[in-house]
Amino acid sequence: MNYLIKTVLSYLFFHITNVHISAQTDQEKWLAAIKDIDLPIVEITTVDGEMPTYEVVTHPEGAMGNSITNATKVPARMTIRKGKDIIYDSGEYEEKESGITIKVRGNTSALMKKKSYKLKLQTKADLLHRGNDEKYRDKNWLLLKDDNFYTIIGNKVNELMELQWTPQGEYVNVIVNGEYFGFYYLSESVERNDKCRINVDKKSGYIFEFDAYWWNEDLYVQSPILVKKSANYTFKYPDSDDITDNQLEYFTQMIYQVENSLITGTYPEHLDVESLAAWMLAHDILGNRDSGGSNIYMTKYDNTSQSKVKMACLWDFDHIFEMDDNWDRVHNSFYFKWLFPNKNSTFLSCYKDLWKNKGVKVVRSVINWLQEMQESPISSAINQSKLLDNERWHRSDATIDEQFDVAIDWFERRKVWLDMNILGKESSVDDVDSQDNNDIYRKEYYTIGGVKSSKSQKGSNIVKSYHSDGKVSTQKIFYK
Repeated sequence: MNYLIKTVLSYLFFHITNVHISAQTDQEKWLAAIKDIDLPIVEITTVDGEMPTYEVVTHPEGAMGNSITNATKVPARMTIRKGKDIIYDSGEYEEKESGITIKVRGNTSALMKKKSYKLKLQTKADLLHRGNDEKYRDKNWLLLKDDNFYTIIGNKVNELMELQWTPQGEYVNVIVNGEYFGFYYLSESVERNDKCRINVDKKSGYIFEFDAYWWNEDLYVQSPILVKKSANYTFKYPDSDDITDNQLEYFTQMIYQVENSLITGTYPEHLDVESLAAWMLAHDILGNRDSGGSNIYMTKYDNTSQSKVKMACLWDFDHIFEMDDNWDRVHNSFYFKWLFPNKNSTFLSCYKDLWKNKGVKVVRSVINWLQEMQESPISSAINQSKLLDNERWHRSDATIDEQFDVAIDWFERRKVWLDMNILGKESSVDDVDSQDNNDIYRKEYYTIGGVKSSKSQKGSNIVKSYHSDGKVSTQKIFYK
């Protein structure tokens, strides 16, 4: 019996020791490898090696989602190194003087093994090192896990659609307390900064969110007409701790006027129609399945009648490219549920005009940008980092080349689908065959849902024609 016990204990000791050694070996390999990759290295060392913690909280009846609460802010020192150069050093933590705090961020995503983090600098700095221009300095930054490279794709669409603000960022490798934590996107956060982020009046402006996780916030304003428990309004600026009674009263009345105007058809008096149309079209181009957590950020510059509610930016792209043959999920919810069929067709006309005059060009520009990115030197560094990150988190995510191929295919098919569903172009086969097609050197056939087929099918088809002058035309054709 003693022999058996000793044998089992020896086996367990050997097994546990080997696992520990293996883990150490992996860490040493990863830490050595990222030094040779041409991406910045963010290194965070927390005080006493403490790690951020949180508690899981579940939604109340009638609401949605799980989230976190009591997320701890852990003091730390952070450096950013590029090659042999240290391009940022926060210094040791001293409240309001130096160092940083780090905490887990997100809702459902915070429950995953690999987490995103919020960084709070004690002294303003530009972590993206854009020269010596002080306008980029800020205290609030994010480390986002962007496992499918969707953040930079979504931000590119945001930029080309010329929304109010496009968050800036870059890919980095991250070390925490001496361990390789993976491949992250270091990003600006959604907040007021009149020089480089969202500009609203300091005394009377608002940045707010139509928020499915309102129930996990200290302060929220209930949607008075359109929605009850599924989503309500929460504040990014002013902070809920700082908002005054007068500010809260004004905001509550303003929201009632906005929502009521969707019913009466007077919404152009309260909403920046082009801003909403651009935001919605950008979502439809991307095909986001996550309507509940799509982070609907809005602004009102001040509390005067001259300023209207505008969309701030796109945010959260975890579920883009998932709405084949359909609109983005938010297309039939939020304000858009009332705007598209509204008796006042101002919004619908603006949306259609934006697709015709800008959206088509945006899709082409994104495809060109994706192809250029695949050939750029940064692509190789990102691929190397992603492979290490896959090992670190036991994942098998695609490389940037593979993912960008998926994205290019999506945008090519999406352009066809949106053309047909927004503009409603349709021709009969007889009309098409009677046209002069001598300049067409290639045709591609798609189903109504945008799925490519080898030849035309009986019934409605989408035909993409490539012309000798470089133009590409798309028509919906009915084959008898």
